[in-house]
Amino acid sequence: MLATLTSLSPFGCQITGASLKPEQTVWVRLPGLEAQQALSTWAKNGEAGLSFVHPLHPAVASCVSQLDGHSPSDDELLDEEEADSTEQLARQGSRREKILSGQVAAMEKAQKATRAPKLWVRAVG
Repeated sequence: MLATLTSLSPFGCQITGASLKPEQTVWVRLPGLEAQQALSTWAKNGEAGLSFVHPLHPAVASCVSQLDGHSPSDDELLDEEEADSTEQLARQGSRREKILSGQVAAMEKAQKATRAPKLWVRAVG
């Protein structure tokens, strides 16, 4: 399943968009790295905290956490429907009109979501 990386440390990460259970073993493929085995330490409402079986080197974790989600390999991972809705909101008028109609917050949230690094998560058990 495709998930969004919300935070990362050498010892684990937090993700959204994945249906996991606590104590579930998973394989996580972070952008630019081989798959890492991890354990779901907590999971609730599509969010989860994962603890890596083998911690990342701090420099590697720092590089991955600085990614903005726009590397060529990640572009194909973007949800087309989400990207289409962002483009549609951007074409609907001036910023003032969007603010008055309450659409700016939704547009900024969608743009932020498309910039966040995407990763693959596969549950083992």
